[in-house]
Amino acid sequence: MLGVRLGRLSSCSGQAGRWCRNPVAVTRWATSSTPPKYSRKKQVPEEEQQAVNIRLLGKAGKWRRAVQVFNRIPNKNVNNFNAILSAAEKCRRYKKGLELFAEMKCLCLTPTGTSYATTISLRAHRRHYEGARRLWDEMSAKDIPSTPACLSGLLLAAAMAGRLSDAEHHMEQAVRSGKQLSRGDYGCLIKACEVARDPERGVDILRTMHSNGLRPHVEDYTAALTAIRANAVGKGAKVTRQLHLTVSGMMQLHGVTRNKHFLEEEALLLGAGRLCGTQFGDGKALPTPAAVKALRSLLREAAVAGIARTHLLRQL
Repeated sequence: MLGVRLGRLSSCSGQAGRWCRNPVAVTRWATSSTPPKYSRKKQVPEEEQQAVNIRLLGKAGKWRRAVQVFNRIPNKNVNNFNAILSAAEKCRRYKKGLELFAEMKCLCLTPTGTSYATTISLRAHRRHYEGARRLWDEMSAKDIPSTPACLSGLLLAAAMAGRLSDAEHHMEQAVRSGKQLSRGDYGCLIKACEVARDPERGVDILRTMHSNGLRPHVEDYTAALTAIRANAVGKGAKVTRQLHLTVSGMMQLHGVTRNKHFLEEEALLLGAGRLCGTQFGDGKALPTPAAVKALRSLLREAAVAGIARTHLLRQL
């Protein structure tokens, strides 16, 4: 019998083949009355799988299907609610997401840091800074551990409302409490500069990121340029041009490559919207000959660099 089992072992493959190369394991198996138990893929509990499905449907923008899966769950737990809250944010159903958070609390389920993070973001997208601030204070009062996304959501709420001083205050508090600021947190601060009509502060934030060891990405430079363009009328042509040159110079100095979105912001800053006469236009006079020449140079450089064109740029 021992010889038969060893013979079968020598001809096996896969997991059993790897067993055969271990003489100690072979001896134990051959002398044992029960075969070895191979490891199998761990089965995911049904309630966890439902939460995963809801999140995936939310990322795909399939809100109705996500709600159908959520409604079919008989005994909903916190994980299920966190999943549908995430789907509500991804599908831009901000009001419905806030209603679901209220329902979650009515069912006497204790929200987690993830629950608060998503709900604060929902408030931010609806430009409800005061509501986001109340959620932040409520979470702190209940000693619920916050996640990095909680601070990002609060900063986004302040940014969307143009509360630049409040956003800076929250960042200072986070630093004093030992939290590590992310690139996204600084991005929210730059967004606040746009709404607060302070593009100079946005450029200063780019410098602060470098001094703190965070290298800004092209998205951060694009946000700063958006703040400059959005406030070009109030700041005047001279200040606007100087800020534009500063941002472009910082990108070249640190080796950051422009992408199509940054290129579009540059084109809009030069008056491309008025030149196209589309929904991007603002109804003002056409750009000056110098601006048109700069636009042509910009497009040539983009073509040489292989940068794809956006819908606006394809009309130039």
